[in-house]
Amino acid sequence: MYKRQSFAAAFNLADALYKQGDYAGAAEVLGALAERSDLTPGQRAKVFHNLGNDMFAQQKLKEAADFYKQSLRENPADLETKYNLAYVQKLLEELSLIHI
Repeated sequence: MYKRQSFAAAFNLADALYKQGDYAGAAEVLGALAERSDLTPGQRAKVFHNLGNDMFAQQKLKEAADFYKQSLRENPADLETKYNLAYVQKLLEELSLIHI
């Protein structure tokens, strides 16, 4: 379904679902977008960034870090994604120290 929608429509739908707290719904739409072959690197970076935010909201920190890394592969200059990745990595490091 989302593969037939324009990028903007699907991306905005995912954003609306995220803002409503429907993280699973947002992840479903973003996941479908991530599989599309017609996206520009900038669009793919936005999709992966938002998937990272979605995983972070669900406290899935490892998954969030992985998506932020994917976003940075598409757009290495994105400072917001760099910040988010650094923040998640710091949280993961702190959690690993707690569990020792």
